[in-house]
This record gives sequence, structure tokens and C-alpha cells, in this order.
Amino acid sequence: MYLSRLLTFFILLLCLCTFKIHAQKLRTEEAHRLFHTADSLFHLPDATPDTDSLSILNFQQAIQSFGEDSLQLQVEAHQKIGNLYEMNLLFDSALYHYKSSLRKAQLLAPPADTLKFYANLYCGDAFQYLEMFDSAQYFYSQAEVNIPPNIKEAESARLYNSSGLLQFHVGNYQQAINYLEKGASLLRNNPYAEFIIKNNLAIAYDKLRKYNTSIPIYKSLLSNKNIPEAIYQNIGKAYGELGKYDSAKLYLLKATFSQNIDTKLAALNNLGNVYFQKNQTDSARYLYQRSIETNQAYSNQSRINLGGAFIGLATIELHNREAEESLILYQRALNTIAFNFDNQDYYTNPENLFSGLSLLTLFNIYEGKGNAFKSLYAQNASLTALEASLQNYDNAIQVARYIQKTYDNDEAKLFLVQNVYPVYEIAISTAYQLYRLTKDQKYVDLAFQFSENSKAAILSEILDDLDIKSTLPNIDSLIQAEKRQKQQISQLRLRLIESQDSSENSSLKTKLNDLEINLSRTLRSLQSDEKYFRLKYQEDTIHASDIQRTLLDQDDALLEYFLGKDSLYCFLLTRDNFLLKVQHVDSAFFQAIQLVQSELYQYQMGQAYKESEQAYILYQKLIEPFEKEISGKEKLIIVPDGQLNYIPFEMLNDAPISNHYLIYDYAFSYAYSASLLEDAVRTRKAKESNGILAMAPFAGDEEGNIRSNGFSLLFGSKEEVENIGGSIYLENQATKRLFLELVSSYGIIHLATHASIDNNDPLQSFIAFYPDEDESLAGYRLYTQELYNLQLDSVKLVVLSACEAGNGQLVKGEGIISLARAFAYAGCPNIVTTLWKAQDKSTATIAANLHDYLKRGFPKDKALRQAKLDYLNADDIHPLLKTPYYWANFVFIGDTAPIYESSGTWLWWLMLGLILLGGVYWLVKKTFLKLK
Repeated sequence: MYLSRLLTFFILLLCLCTFKIHAQKLRTEEAHRLFHTADSLFHLPDATPDTDSLSILNFQQAIQSFGEDSLQLQVEAHQKIGNLYEMNLLFDSALYHYKSSLRKAQLLAPPADTLKFYANLYCGDAFQYLEMFDSAQYFYSQAEVNIPPNIKEAESARLYNSSGLLQFHVGNYQQAINYLEKGASLLRNNPYAEFIIKNNLAIAYDKLRKYNTSIPIYKSLLSNKNIPEAIYQNIGKAYGELGKYDSAKLYLLKATFSQNIDTKLAALNNLGNVYFQKNQTDSARYLYQRSIETNQAYSNQSRINLGGAFIGLATIELHNREAEESLILYQRALNTIAFNFDNQDYYTNPENLFSGLSLLTLFNIYEGKGNAFKSLYAQNASLTALEASLQNYDNAIQVARYIQKTYDNDEAKLFLVQNVYPVYEIAISTAYQLYRLTKDQKYVDLAFQFSENSKAAILSEILDDLDIKSTLPNIDSLIQAEKRQKQQISQLRLRLIESQDSSENSSLKTKLNDLEINLSRTLRSLQSDEKYFRLKYQEDTIHASDIQRTLLDQDDALLEYFLGKDSLYCFLLTRDNFLLKVQHVDSAFFQAIQLVQSELYQYQMGQAYKESEQAYILYQKLIEPFEKEISGKEKLIIVPDGQLNYIPFEMLNDAPISNHYLIYDYAFSYAYSASLLEDAVRTRKAKESNGILAMAPFAGDEEGNIRSNGFSLLFGSKEEVENIGGSIYLENQATKRLFLELVSSYGIIHLATHASIDNNDPLQSFIAFYPDEDESLAGYRLYTQELYNLQLDSVKLVVLSACEAGNGQLVKGEGIISLARAFAYAGCPNIVTTLWKAQDKSTATIAANLHDYLKRGFPKDKALRQAKLDYLNADDIHPLLKTPYYWANFVFIGDTAPIYESSGTWLWWLMLGLILLGGVYWLVKKTFLKLK
């Protein structure tokens, strides 16, 4: 009985399994049929919304019917459903299926890499359409690092185009160009894709204000018969930025009829901007309102365009002095752009200032709210409104500093800081206004913080980044990869400088794009380290009290300047005092700077010094207001700003016609910012000087190779370096190769040579070493970009006795992009440099005396001062050779602490040692006599 029941059970089980296998087979066959039906509908050349819906339904039924052994077809089905939803602008639904396809693709074996690539690419595209750029970046990065070898070039080009658009949206326009050019290089006989990428490239050039590059690209695209209206919108916007409003209106009006909703909305907003610039505010208001209505009627709103329209309306109301209405509209823009923020009280901002669809738009909103609150204060004299104004300017600055850290190349950072600089000025002005009204010292401290943050922003970030990386050994492989990639980029750029062959140039540019993109990936990998990310993005606040406590002795005074359009903000810090004085400056002041600079930088040998009156005008504004506070001080630390970076303060005179320069009263040193100097002092390394490396490649009397490379001989440089001592390399020994081998092994570097400054492209400024006959330019020129890649934090002092090494392009928000700054960028905190081409002999004399006083234990600023005073007081030097041109070009930047122990200190230790030795001798002798 038991065996019979057991046999029956097994027969039933077998039948059931057979039935399930058969049913599964039928389901699989049905799934394949549904899949092929859906796929046929998907590929219809004349597809309609109905056929798309039917295709989606069949794909979905196929997915439900497929078994686990059909994962690959399920992945394909999800991707094609997502494609159809995306084509119908249903991005949320598309994203759901793209994520599903990725999740299932990850369960497949490696041969499914192609499916994973597409899944990541499609997820990135969907997130970008949804204006969720951080998520888009993640998925594009995953696609980039896993491009299968069998992917068609056109599909890779699509990925790079999408990544380029993403960089464009976050404001990293230079990196956008790198990605887009990479995409363009992959295209083969694909006119449509090439058309799209060229258009996107032109947009990126627009954002960099390179309209002479972008507009010809747009015009070349206009010849296409099937031109999308987006080209009209883009070229119209470019003409609007150029101030060519009639041309802008012509193109933008065409774009407003576009069936593409994003193009239409952008065109309406930009046309509104054009009418606003022409002061036709009624027309501008109509266009912004039309943009908002069109946007709100659209199921998937473009929140960035919607926010832009609210900003446009807010700007009109502010222009009409309707401050409260302007604030309401700015708040609506903030509600639109910020994540999870719907508070309509315009005195309230999101807790997380950086959480939103577009950080650049958030910056514009906070700046706009600051302006609107300031206008409201002007109307009702409410301190609350003025404080809210300052808070919003502060918010804008914090967002800008955060954006700067997200960028992965210096060109993008420089472009940003120049655009942010005006906000610093109005923030400082507002803080000072609140101080005058309340007498609350905290506003002076805030003004000082704004001034500090406006200076050497990129240099500060780079040096902070170096410090952070030195504490994180777990990411050393990424740090080394970053260093290697930066060196490779520099090498390629140098080859581009020298290349005269157009085909070679094209190949080098392609390789350069690849390296820039690879570097970007490495930097993103670095930021994926939680600790590195936290340290990098923490906001450090510098207070005047920190500077006073760490940096200043009783004999020191620090003077920091912020030079606005018509106001000069002067901060004085001593050990016991902290003041802010503001003065009006007019065209006479700026003309005085220009005339003094021209006198120094374009001086003709033998001419009389004729700008003492102009130097006195500068003295009256820069130093005289603090005469009482600095009386009795020995050392002045100067943190200049703007055009003041070109003027050495020690050559100012305290009377209209006088040869009594400030060098007679004070030792001067300079700093890129007080906080950078404070960091250098706080982290000062107690190391031996490790000797001097001195090079003079243009010493001697030979002419051959040197003359042929366009460099004149520096007859005084041989005596200069020989008087300095140390490891000396002259003429053909003083090569770039040897310098790079030795530079990190010495405590002091002295270069008596030529330098060349390129104000249009600071990366092509260079220091010259000995040029061999058959050597390339890069073989003897040490370019700025190469200096950036050196590691010089063990070097205590660099002396650049080279023409104009401290000169260069002035960038607001960063200072002078000079060769001296490049050494600081590489980690050397202390630099003596020259600002202009001075006489060879006077330069050699002062440089040699400088080292003599350093060896005696003088602080660096006092050593340089005494070297200059020796020159000025020398009886054998003609008075005409004592004008500031001959001696004031040398300036010291950095921590003034002595390099060597003073001779007095050594004498004291010697005497103490002799006394101790004598005592020991006496004790030994006394003990010996007792024993006897």
C-alpha cells in the first residue's frame, strides 16, 4: 500500500514537471513572439504614438513571460522601452526601465558589457534630461571606464557628446570642449552627429565668451537644409551677449516657433534678455511670462528654463525699484531650482546652499536676492534687509567657491573667479556699510574674510589639496596617476607649441583631449574617497584674530587692500589692532598707478626719475592713512590687489618731490593672501637649508648658441652666482635637464637668467636655461605649466634673478599669473622675484648682498632690504643709477623667517660650550687632586 502511494506520487510529480517544462516552453515561445513583434514596431520608419504604445505593451508582456535564461533579451526590452518613453519625453518612465536594464545586465557574464555600456549611457541621458546632473555624471563615468571594444565609434561619440553637454550644464566649459572634441574625432561619415557636436562646441565657446570662434561655427551650420531651430536660438543668444541686439532678435524670434519645447523656452528667455538690455522692459516681461506659461503647460517642466524666466522677471522688478516684488520672484526661482525647498518667505534660504539643479543658477539667485535686499534697505532703511543682503552675497560666494572645487582644470577655475569677483566687492561694501551703522566689529571681520577669499583663490585651493593628499596614503595610487597625467598633458602642450605640421597638431590635440578626459576621471575617483571629499569641501573660515595671533609680532604690521571700481578698502592688522579704512579713488589714482608702472617697466637707461609726484599720490592713499598705527613698526607685510600687484611699495615716497623712499623706514614683504602666509608660518618646516643651487646659463663671453636663440649675455650673472656660493653651474652646465634633476635636493635655488612673459597665454611664459645648438624649445625653456607639476615643498627659498619673473597677466580674483606664482603653486612658500627688466649689474649686486645677509641670519625681508640699502648708500654708484628702476624690482613673497642661524646665535652657543667645557675640566681636575 505504501509503495503504491509512493509510486503514484512520483508519477504525478513527473507529470507536473513535464507540464511545467511544456508550459515554460510555451511561455518562452510566446515571449519571443511578443519580443519580435515589439521590436518590429520599435523599428518602424513611420512610427506613431499608437505603434510606440503597442511596442511598449508587447515588450512589457515579453519581459513578464521570459524566464531567467532570457536575461539578455529582458535587458534589451527594458532599454527599448526606455528609448520609446524618452522619445516621447517621459523621462521618469524611461529612467525606471534603464535602471531595470542595468540591474539585470549586471547579472550577466562579461560578454554583456555592451548592454551594460548602453544601460549606463541611457541612465546618464535620462538623468541629464531630468536636470539631475550629479546622477548623470555618475552613470556617464561608469560608461566611460567600461567602453567595450566592439562599440561603434558613433556610439562612443554620443557618450562624449553627452558628457560634454553635462560639463556645459555645470559650467565647466573648457572640459566640455575636451569631451566634445573627443566625440567629434570619433565620427566617421555621420553628418547628423557631426552637426550636433559642432553646435554643442559652439555653445561651449559662447560660454567662454569666445564669440569669434562660436559664431562662424553656427553660420557654417546654417547651410544645412534641415537646420533645427536650436541653431537660431544659439546664434541669437551669442549676438545678444555681444550686444548686437538686432541680429539677436532676428534669430531668436525664429527659434520661438520651434516645436522642441526646450529650444522654445530658451529662445523666449533669451529674447526677453535682449529686450531688457535694450530697456524695453514691457516686451521683456511679456516674453518671460510667456516662457513661464508655456513651461507650466508642459507636463515635464524644464525647471532651469522656468527658474531663468523667474530670474528675468525679478531683474525687471529690481530695475523698476520694486524690491519686494523682485524678492518674491527670486524666491520663486529658488523654489524651482533648489531641491526639496518650497518656503516662500524670501528671508529664508535652503539649509543646504549647494543642493539644486544648477549651482550656477543658484549663484545668480543668491546674488540677485542680495541686490534686491539692498534695494529694499534703500527704500525702508531696515537693518534686517541690509543684513539679509549681506547674507545672500555670502551665500553666493560660498556657492561659487564650492563650484570652483568641482572643476578639474585651472582654465575653468580662472574663468569662474573672474566672473565672481564683482560679488566680493559688493559684499565688502555692504559689510562696511553695516559696520558704519552698527559699529559692530564683526562686520569688519566679515569684510576681511571676503577680501581674503577673493585673493589667490585657485592657488589656495591647490595648496590645500596638496596638504589633504599628504594625509591620505590610501589614495596614493590615484595621486600618482594624477601627477603622471598632468605631466603627460604638459609634455603634449609643449609639443604643440613647437609643432609646425597641421596633421601632427591634429593628432596631438586628440591625444591631449584623451589625457584631459582621463585626468578628469582620475579626479572623480579621488573625490569618491569619503575622507578626501569631506576635507576638500569643508569651508575654512579665516579670522583677523588668527592672523594677529599666528603671523604678527610686535614689530609687524600687515596691510591688505581690496581695490574696487571707486573705493579702496584698506585693512590694517597689528598684534594689538585691527582696522578698516575706506577711501574714494578716482581716475587720478588709477592714472598714478599706470604712470608709476610705466616709469618702472618701460624705463629708458639714463633718464631722470620723473614720477615721484605720482608715487606720492599712491602713498597718500595706501600708507598715509595708517601712519600713526605703523609708527615704530619695523616690518610691513603687504597683501596687494588688482593693479597694485605691479607696484613695489618700498619705492613710494612720503613727499611730492623726494628721494626718501619707504625702504629707508621699513622692511617689506608681500603675500598672495594673509591666510596663505599664515598657513606657511604655521606649517613652517624645521629643515636644514641643504645648500644653494645657483645657475647662470647666460654668463661668460661666448656668443654662438646663445645669440642664435635670441638671448643676450648677462655679464654680471657669473659674479652674482660666484659671490653667492653653493653648487654653481655656468653656461652650458646650466641646463634645464640638470635643474629638474637637482631642484628638489637643495634648500635654496638661485636662477640668474632670462625669463619670458606671455600675457595672452601665461602657460607659455618660461624661464630660460642654456640652449644647446640642436635642442628644441622645450629642451631649454622651463614653462609655467611644467613648474606646476614640480614638487618643491622641501625648498626653503627660490630667488628668481630673472627679468620679469614676477610679472604676468593680472586676473581679478587670483592676482598676477607669473612664474613666481608657479613656484608657489609647486609648493615653495618663499620667493624673491623681479617685477621688470632691470640693469644686469645692479641686479647682480643686490642678489649677492641678499645671500650675504641671509647667511648672517637675517630674516628674508630684512636681508633684502639691507641689500637694497647697501646699493642706495654706495658712494661708487652714480645717483642716476639709484632711481627705483634699478633696485625696487626685487620683491620678497612669503614667510620672512631666517633660513640660517645668526652668527650671534652661533657665538652664544660657542661661548656656552666653552664655559661648560671649562667647568667639566675644573671638576675633573679637582677630583683628581683629591684622589692624589
